[in-house]
Amino acid sequence: MLFLTVLENTGGRTNPSRVEELGTLWDASSGTTQFGEFINLILKGNLVARMDRQAAAESFKEANQIGTQLLGEKHLIMSLFSGRHATVLSNLGKTNEAMTMLEAALENVGSSQGENFILVGNLAHTLGGIASSVGDFPTAENSFRRAVQVYTKHLEVNESELYLKQYRQSILRLSVALTMQGKYRK
Repeated sequence: MLFLTVLENTGGRTNPSRVEELGTLWDASSGTTQFGEFINLILKGNLVARMDRQAAAESFKEANQIGTQLLGEKHLIMSLFSGRHATVLSNLGKTNEAMTMLEAALENVGSSQGENFILVGNLAHTLGGIASSVGDFPTAENSFRRAVQVYTKHLEVNESELYLKQYRQSILRLSVALTMQGKYRK
């Protein structure tokens, strides 16, 4: 239930206070206060990411330390969190660190949940965007192809507007990566 709420929150479809409430319930049942702190640091980082990237990076760094200690670095929640964390790092010019983080999360999710798990598509799309921003178009191409593959599979069973939007964005970004490499001509 907590994981589903966190997933919804990353799409902006739920109230952050609900995520905090579930984190507090988790802590009460486990006898700790760290999971709630982990969730609150992620929420804080998300809230300040557009206004103060450095503060967001510091919040995410602390959340990463707590989350890794509590859940392990390969936990699915940690991989989900990596996408947002990597975006903030990239915005601070730490693209190598961001790309390494995303590659590890992709490897983890792909091997534990399967290559067509929706988070693989989301992380691959994020990696492609960061790779494009630094002119690494071969990595961007591979990442966007991977994202398109995942979104295509999901559209086959669920014609969700969200999946369609993600698919279109990945196709568009893939065409740019191909064009920048001279592989796509009108």
